[in-house]
Amino acid sequence: MAVSGSSNLSTSDKEPADWLAVEDFRCQYATAWMVTTLRWQLPADRPNTTP
Repeated sequence: MAVSGSSNLSTSDKEPADWLAVEDFRCQYATAWMVTTLRWQLPADRPNTTP
């Protein structure tokens, strides 16, 4: 998925629970993040749901 430089910088290393792409690409972003996480066996924690 191609994004602008400023958009790419805003994601940093954030998980989908902390940063989401614009609405049209949220599913694509979350799917790509999960595929990469599983492929490289990276840790994925549950999002913090405490207010």
